[in-house]
Amino acid sequence: MKMLNNDLKQQLKQVFGQLTNDVTIALFTDGGNCQTCAETLAFMEELEPLSDKLHLERYDTIGNRDLADRYHVTMVPSLVLLDAERTYHGIKFNGIPAGHEINSFISALLEVSGNVSPVSEDLAEEVSAFNKPINIKVLSPSVVPTVQRPYKRHISSL
Repeated sequence: MKMLNNDLKQQLKQVFGQLTNDVTIALFTDGGNCQTCAETLAFMEELEPLSDKLHLERYDTIGNRDLADRYHVTMVPSLVLLDAERTYHGIKFNGIPAGHEINSFISALLEVSGNVSPVSEDLAEEVSAFNKPINIKVLSPSVVPTVQRPYKRHISSL
């Protein structure tokens, strides 16, 4: 199932023209037990040919546990973004970055490639004051029903 029409592909090619350096998209799946892994793989396979700076690699969390642990992969599908030197900067997407999430995904690809957005001095100063790791998780509307389903069953059984 194709997710991108030709107009969108052309627009993405233009945006991906702003990639400064190569980016590896490391897709982690679980060997076929995941509801959205095939969809996510198909989507990434549509994106990869839109720029010679995008490189898709596929890993199974079972056979590549050390690598999954290195990138803190605890859910599948997970998309880990690596820069041209294969350095992980902590940017990872869980689930398929489609719909509105594609905007964040594209911005992250640009950032990891080295096309960094300017930051005001005030904001840079505030961020530099953080003295411990910060773990930010964002649930998008397309993910919420999938996440809620097991909890609804649990709550209704109480």
